[in-house]
Amino acid sequence: MNLPLTSSAEAKRKAMQGLYTYLESHKTMMEYPRYRQEGYPVASSAIESANKRIVSRRCKQGGMIWTESGLTAMLALRVAFYNRCDWQRHWKHLDASQENA
Repeated sequence: MNLPLTSSAEAKRKAMQGLYTYLESHKTMMEYPRYRQEGYPVASSAIESANKRIVSRRCKQGGMIWTESGLTAMLALRVAFYNRCDWQRHWKHLDASQENA
């Protein structure tokens, strides 16, 4: 569906007011200089890289079909692997949770 573009002054004013309202109500979440000073990442590149490494390389290969529970389990294992999980403790926790189920 193609909507006609409007260039009226009123439409521009509403768009600018909407942007201003958004920025004002979210300004406490956009303190990027302070975040950088405190060592927090402010770019999405780390998340995008993790998504590529953890999700895409394993779960988006040709011909793969995943159930939600299967994909959730696979991703949990991959995250544990990349976080250098203590596997012995991890498996003991899983065994204990299955015994209590």
